[in-house]
Amino acid sequence: MDWDWVAETALEIGGSFTFARGASPEQVMRAFGMNPAKARLVAASDVAQALHDPDWLRTEPPEHPWIRVGVAGEWGFALDESMGGSGGYEDAAVAALAAGTEVVLFTHTQTIDHFSYYSNGTLVTSFEPMNGSARYGTEPDRFVEQMRQAGLPTRIDDDDDDADPMIALFRMLTIALGIRVPRDLALGPLLTVQRE
Repeated sequence: MDWDWVAETALEIGGSFTFARGASPEQVMRAFGMNPAKARLVAASDVAQALHDPDWLRTEPPEHPWIRVGVAGEWGFALDESMGGSGGYEDAAVAALAAGTEVVLFTHTQTIDHFSYYSNGTLVTSFEPMNGSARYGTEPDRFVEQMRQAGLPTRIDDDDDDADPMIALFRMLTIALGIRVPRDLALGPLLTVQRE
């Protein structure tokens, strides 16, 4: 599967994934408040080489978070492993990207996951992948059929303890929106930039 790499990386601990249809890597970096001119093309295993502040974890939240940015099909994306899924600045990035396009934000932590889909700046649907019966937004049922296909619960009585919510959510994104980030793209060289 295209998404199996996710469970094998630091994102297993926490992080966020932001996808914006038609966005360039530069647009994504600027939306996150980062300078595209400071980005370096490095593989996931060499991220430390691209960080200007290798001691970025000394503050809580980290003072100098970082992202890896690329393009997969029609979608510009940011993989954020630096904040453990709780940076908070992802919402500002979504707001900057969402006008006139579609944006997906998936945040993963050790205790909870959360998915939101925006179109033209409006929250269309939002839910926790393992509590898919509690959906919010202007069209909360927008992806119900795709959720079922991917193995996500859509009703209170749905229960699949064997499903990995992260992998199932990404399967849903592939089915519903054509978002696919293959292993070689995700773990290979991507533009990596740290907030100054």
